[in-house]
Amino acid sequence: MLIRRTIWFVGGVASLAQLACSADGATTNSPPHEATPQIGSLVVMIDERGNGRDADGVSVSMDRNPIRLLTEDAPNKFDSLTVGEHWFRIADVAPQCVGVADSVSGTVRDATTDTVRIRMTCLGGIAYHSYVSDRQFDIMYLGEDGVTRTLVGGPGKKFISAWSPDGSRLAYRRLEVNVFRLYTVRVDGSDTHQIGQTLADIGDGVGRWSPDGKRLAFAQTDYSTATDWVVVSDATGDNQHILVGKNQVELDPAWSPDGARIFFSCNRFGRYLDLCASAVDGSGLRNYRYPEIDALGLPCSSTACFDWITQLKMSPDGSAVSFMGLDPTPNGQHRIWIGKTDGSSAVAANQNTIAYDHDWSPKGDRLLLDVESGADGFGFGLATENRDGSGYRQIDSFRDTDESASWSPDGALIIFDNQLYGGQQLLVMNADGSSRYKITSGSPHSFAPLWNPRARATGPLSGGAPARTDSVGPSSNRMPTVAPVASQTRSNVCHPANIGGHVRILCPLSP
Repeated sequence: MLIRRTIWFVGGVASLAQLACSADGATTNSPPHEATPQIGSLVVMIDERGNGRDADGVSVSMDRNPIRLLTEDAPNKFDSLTVGEHWFRIADVAPQCVGVADSVSGTVRDATTDTVRIRMTCLGGIAYHSYVSDRQFDIMYLGEDGVTRTLVGGPGKKFISAWSPDGSRLAYRRLEVNVFRLYTVRVDGSDTHQIGQTLADIGDGVGRWSPDGKRLAFAQTDYSTATDWVVVSDATGDNQHILVGKNQVELDPAWSPDGARIFFSCNRFGRYLDLCASAVDGSGLRNYRYPEIDALGLPCSSTACFDWITQLKMSPDGSAVSFMGLDPTPNGQHRIWIGKTDGSSAVAANQNTIAYDHDWSPKGDRLLLDVESGADGFGFGLATENRDGSGYRQIDSFRDTDESASWSPDGALIIFDNQLYGGQQLLVMNADGSSRYKITSGSPHSFAPLWNPRARATGPLSGGAPARTDSVGPSSNRMPTVAPVASQTRSNVCHPANIGGHVRILCPLSP
């Protein structure tokens, strides 16, 4: 009888040995039996979410093997891998791609090809300011293709005004010899048009596009007489006409959704800066008085009580207009109001906090508020509220110093600037304040972003956990828990400030 035994040598130094014993007790060695190796393959691919991409791809290495380039369009296949778990390390991720793990794992099965998906959310369609120096602010554009371009560069300070409704052009102001000029530029940085060169200088109020994108409304200023008036022109700046007249104070035009009327601030009705409206040809001029505001003694007939109705913004459905007013006290508190366009009622949006700017959500169901605590230093944050004045919720801490916020086109995300993490940088978070990520870094500093209204939907940030992994490292751009730097205050970063009823971006002077 033949007896067969198998012996394994721990450590793998010796191979499998088989000993055979003959019937007469003699022992002979049989030929070694080579076990069939168990191998398989893994395909590693990028699963990009959001509305952007990493234009240059990412670097990926398996275990300790050489680095390979991985792009959304070109997955990488790792062949002849031993059965079991293998680790892939990810590096060189674009800053606008958030929630990417440092490493992911994939399990190889015998004679099988499986897929490891590296999930990350990339963002695009964002214009923002770049602080080159105290005398030069450029306007940058992070496209959905993952490429950042200079829309407007060169000497001088440039300030974003508004996107055209179709997202193809950006209106901006340039400070030229202490006066503002209004321009528009294509989203690729070409075809610049100057607006308003035939009339007085553009005032502090920004240019606003008509709903069809064919016209612009903007305020112009005569600094010698301290008067402002609203002008309407074609999108090229041609065919300009003054809306209702000069030698008054008219500011901050906002179009009705049907393009038939323009709302603006005016002092034509015996009080200082009423909410006013007229047809595009200037006819049908009227003012709006809300009982809830009049009950506070606002507005009054002079600047002594600091009553301003400015920063008009129309709700997407046109049924309400939001604006800023000041309480009638020497140190009046900024309030954001939401008034019905039929003049019937108005509600205060920011309750007992101080608010100095706001933005309608794309659906028009909520307002995004820039709020402040009233204390010096780190007292700036963001809040949201329903359009009826209910559901006020601050979505960060005043110590976060968040400001200059803008909704993503689908309302899922909020982009803003912050000064706590390596200078003034852009951050994004979900609309409820969760999943904060930094998407710019280094110098020059970045501030005051504005999302293109026609950029694709982003969806929420889920943290970006890879689809197949047992252990996920920390994201490279997730916000760490840090203490604010005491020396950094709002006075040494670029930030919006309300001056004379207008929001201006102020930046520090160089030493």
